[in-house]
Amino acid sequence: MSHIEFVMDALAQIGVVLPDADTGKLGDAASAWSEFSSSITSAKGELNGTLTNLAGMDIPQAGLTG
Repeated sequence: MSHIEFVMDALAQIGVVLPDADTGKLGDAASAWSEFSSSITSAKGELNGTLTNLAGMDIPQAGLTG
């Protein structure tokens, strides 16, 4: 029995269970979430720029609405 197995067994005896995760899949998931975050941040910047441009436009029809 390895030291790691000994420690995990000892912890299990007192009710502490350490999950055994697939670190490769967790790394892939972390990369995917990071890429998604970057995409959302980029889209937010583009949308904010577009909204700023729209807010600065002079639309002649605006006086007809109210």
